[in-house]
Amino acid sequence: MDVPPANEIKNANEAVVYGSLFQQHGEWQEAEAYWLQAMALYQEQSDVRGYAQAQNNLGIIYQKLGQPDKARKYLEAAFQNYQQLEDSTNLAITLNGLGTYYQNQGQINSALDCFRQALSLFEEEGHGQGIVATSGNIAAIHQRQGELIEAETYYEHALSLCQQTGDVANEAIITLNLGAIHHVRGEFAEALDSYEKALVLFSETEDNEGIIDALGNIGGAHSELGDQARTQEYYQQALTLAQETGHRVAEAVNLTRMGKLYQETGYSEQALDTLKTALQIQREMGYMADAATTYSNLGLAYQDLGELGAAFEAHQQALVIFHAVSDQHGVARCLNDLALIYQEWGFLSHAETFFREALSTHDHGGYRREEALTWGNLGLLYYEKGELVIALDYCYRALRLMRETDFRMGEANQLNNIGLIYQTLNDFVAAADCFEAATAIYHDIDYRLGLAAALGNLAIIYHRIGDIETAVEYGQQALQHERTIGHLRGEAESLSLLGLLYHDLGNMPQAIAFHQAALDASQKAGYQLGMALDMSNLGAVLRESGALEQALEVQNQALVAISPLHNPDLQGVILYGRAATYEALGRPHRARADYETALTHVEWLRSILAEESHRISMLSADRLGIYRRLVRLLHQTFQNKRAAFSLVERARTRVLLEQLGTTTLRPPTGASTSDLLLENSLLTRLQELHAALRQEGLELEKRATLAEAVTKARTELDELWNRLAESVPDYVTLRRGDPATYAQIRNLLQPHISEQSSRKV
Repeated sequence: MDVPPANEIKNANEAVVYGSLFQQHGEWQEAEAYWLQAMALYQEQSDVRGYAQAQNNLGIIYQKLGQPDKARKYLEAAFQNYQQLEDSTNLAITLNGLGTYYQNQGQINSALDCFRQALSLFEEEGHGQGIVATSGNIAAIHQRQGELIEAETYYEHALSLCQQTGDVANEAIITLNLGAIHHVRGEFAEALDSYEKALVLFSETEDNEGIIDALGNIGGAHSELGDQARTQEYYQQALTLAQETGHRVAEAVNLTRMGKLYQETGYSEQALDTLKTALQIQREMGYMADAATTYSNLGLAYQDLGELGAAFEAHQQALVIFHAVSDQHGVARCLNDLALIYQEWGFLSHAETFFREALSTHDHGGYRREEALTWGNLGLLYYEKGELVIALDYCYRALRLMRETDFRMGEANQLNNIGLIYQTLNDFVAAADCFEAATAIYHDIDYRLGLAAALGNLAIIYHRIGDIETAVEYGQQALQHERTIGHLRGEAESLSLLGLLYHDLGNMPQAIAFHQAALDASQKAGYQLGMALDMSNLGAVLRESGALEQALEVQNQALVAISPLHNPDLQGVILYGRAATYEALGRPHRARADYETALTHVEWLRSILAEESHRISMLSADRLGIYRRLVRLLHQTFQNKRAAFSLVERARTRVLLEQLGTTTLRPPTGASTSDLLLENSLLTRLQELHAALRQEGLELEKRATLAEAVTKARTELDELWNRLAESVPDYVTLRRGDPATYAQIRNLLQPHISEQSSRKV
């Protein structure tokens, strides 16, 4: 745009024209210069009305520039001038600006008060466009708070007025916003319909900015429906139009959308490049509010690449900007993202602190939907910690809020999470009820990714209760949905589950075929943990089918695959399976070594789990089988009755010994307070580190770092116990939970045996 510099313009009205043009194009710094010039010229002319108009527009501009104090100063000054002029229409317009200011500050009640005053003035004046715009502002607040019914009521009222007056421009905007309500509810088909109607209306008025918004939202709806190809098509259309029309703000927004799509579909490097381009545009234009969102998405892309340090830095940058522009909603989202990184690092107390700070922000700002999501995240944090009662309470809080805000997809997600907790508690009836309710909602809103997950969970539940035929039906349905949406990792997990089910039905050829297909899918998806699990399962089925050498080869490959992941649970399972194969091959010494190593993994893992229900689940049928098989091997093959007896007692007393290891005991006389505090700190740290190692998707380097930290913490704990053993040996014996050997038991009983023998003589 070829325009004279602002300070050279001598006509106030000319300055207003240029200021308005820059404002319409989102070029806020240029607009600021021309409106400041207009305000100075109006002041020279003692034109109060023009002066107030400039103040009002400067208030809007400073909000966009992230300078809330200046925004309030100019808006309040404009308000006073319009009051003096008794100009009801412009007074209402300024009240709308003040309402937006308060909304951005998180002062929702003050914002609503301004908007309602503005609406009343517009209604008195019969100002249709003002009524429509203000109704939309009120609706947006209710929408942000998760009060979707109230939001919909205001939008519908405004839409009716638009249709009566033939106001196609505002009808398009409101139709777009109604689509957003359907989107939030998880009603993606309805959202898509509204967005497409809005696109037609925007096209009628040749509103390029509206067309770009509609195209982007249509892409977002297709993303939710799992159609990534159409998502990319619409995002690209929106991006191309933004570039062709020189709408750089919209260009950056749609680059951010494309970057997020790349991140979600596994193209993390492309995501980074695209997001960095968007960020460069936003920096050049000084449009930092959008830059904060881009930083957040950059953080997610870095997380997917395993670069948690870079991810943390990006989220921190976003947090600083959101604070600067007083976007409390963005602040809370960043706190959530940072909490999830702390959780992944194993710093669970830090994660909880950030989650609770986010909750406080949500409560202050009235962001009920986001509050629900944070309660759900906090519930999953406690689920990882093994504190299942608290986890259940928090997830139920999230569920209630989801229902109150009519957020159906969120409701289904929480039902799924609650079902997983009930499953861990072995309450299969309650778990099935939750999964079935989640399935019904996912089906209603046509969210196929969630539907596949819920169906898979139902398959697991019916397998656990022994109804394998029904489990197969659910597993097949889950697989079909995973394949339809192209979710390769989910497909691998469904194939693996079906392999297990056909194994339990005694159909070994089908079991082998499904486990091999699962392994192929995991390899294609680069899912290393899945590959190790698939090879473990395939090896077990091959062994039972008599293909012993082939089974051994696959199990050896599984151990190689799991080694860099530092997953002692699965490593123990694979060793157990290989031990059984060695036993079938007639190689008892190799079998004994693997059984004993597998037991070491299981007992170590149980010793650091925080919640009793988690420890009990570690002695499920499969893991108890390690004790049984090793006892049988020791007794029948090695004829070592003493070792077999010790192992039986070791299994029988394991729970008591482990409880003694972690239960709060009376402080022993002779132990220093500092040593006992250090012991508690180390036990807590071990629990946190193990929770971090259970996270999926961790890069190998990070897993190795966590494993080293576990080794260091256990070494420090052993050194501490060695030191304590000098002054309080009995306390350390209880803490370590070492079962007595056969020889120790015999020595302890010897006096009683001798006494009994002498009586018989």
